[in-house]
Amino acid sequence: ISDKPIVLFFGFFIIAAFIYFPIFGFTFFQDDFVWISHAKDIWAGRENIFTLRISNFVMPTVYGYFALAYKLFSLHVIFYYLFNIFLHTLNSFLLFKIIKKFLPKNIALLCGVLFLTLRYPLEAVSWISAVTVLLVSLFLLCSGLLWLKYLESMKRLDYFFTTLSILLLIFTKEWSVLALP
Repeated sequence: ISDKPIVLFFGFFIIAAFIYFPIFGFTFFQDDFVWISHAKDIWAGRENIFTLRISNFVMPTVYGYFALAYKLFSLHVIFYYLFNIFLHTLNSFLLFKIIKKFLPKNIALLCGVLFLTLRYPLEAVSWISAVTVLLVSLFLLCSGLLWLKYLESMKRLDYFFTTLSILLLIFTKEWSVLALP
């Protein structure tokens, strides 16, 4: 097992790309069209990510994600799926990093790979609109890892990034407030 995080992350990504390879044949469907339509409106200045309402939820982090994704990927669906795979890989890697703080590296690696390969996140990875689940996982794992870093260092910058991650988490899905102490 490599001690270089980038090598390990790349290994995780190769495994995820192999598992989720079939989704590269998918196209936009269901709510994807609504998100893309609103993303276009945000860039046109007709919408604001803090006032936009899709399904009566306030999710500015997700609106910002789709606005940025639309700007970067336009209507090239393969890049949306590739980024979902990237996010899932990143979440698995962050889980590995957190578990490694408490358990031996081999057990942490097994946990990260199991999270990467089990079927639970299948819908979140293979449906573009379900990226909200991947983003919630990302910010929850980031806030946990950053909090652990803050507890070790007691640096204000670590506390700031922990708080920022928690705010991004809360503005991703409304039930994310449950992460608050």
